[in-house]
Amino acid sequence: MKSLIEKLKSVPKKTLALIGLLIILSISTLIMSIVVAKQARAKNDASVSQGGTSVGVFNDTDTKQEQTQKVELDLTDVYGLKFVSRGDGTCSVAGIGSCLKTEFEIPTVSPDGDKVTKIDDNAFTNCKELVSVTIPSTVKTVGTGAFRGCEKLVAVNVSPDNEVYCSIGGVLFSKDKTVLICYPMNRQGINYLLSTDVKAIGAFAFEGAINLTQLLYQGSVSSFNDIDILAGNDILDSIAITCNYSGAK
Repeated sequence: MKSLIEKLKSVPKKTLALIGLLIILSISTLIMSIVVAKQARAKNDASVSQGGTSVGVFNDTDTKQEQTQKVELDLTDVYGLKFVSRGDGTCSVAGIGSCLKTEFEIPTVSPDGDKVTKIDDNAFTNCKELVSVTIPSTVKTVGTGAFRGCEKLVAVNVSPDNEVYCSIGGVLFSKDKTVLICYPMNRQGINYLLSTDVKAIGAFAFEGAINLTQLLYQGSVSSFNDIDILAGNDILDSIAITCNYSGAK
């Protein structure tokens, strides 16, 4: 220790002052680094707690609420429909229930989260105020007489993404257009041009067609007679049927 003191005494005062200054600067730099690090950590923590963008924090609660709101918006107008669950994640529409809408699109999922894949037999029978309905892409089965007695029904529409059914001018067909399934009771126009693609007319398809007075068919009489016409289409026996039709629709 004495030898160190003796050595320091031999060092010029200017040199000692310079060494002292360097030591002070080093200590100051170290202190500033610690302070800056603490401030950065505090700022980062605040960003996390506030859902800031500096850290990838995902607010799961807000996302769930947003998703719930979207589902409610999709289904609000048709919550009243009667859905019947099959217990396998799918369900069918069994009736109008308490739904007061006269024009609506059947949802792809029920309020309980089941995928809507079927419209039951006679589901909308005698829904006197129903004007139009749109079948979603998820529906694979439309039951017999699903729209019987719907006196104001002008159109049955189908999502273009549906792989089983389609709609042409509000008339419900199989996707390949070979089966006419439902001609809405109040569809406008007194004439209807039946395509030669049609090979079958479903049960009750033309039942009660209010405005229809003439069926036009571009094929021959024999071709028309080959069409498989199921029960409930007695109106075709009482209206004019013109075969070999060559005019415009």
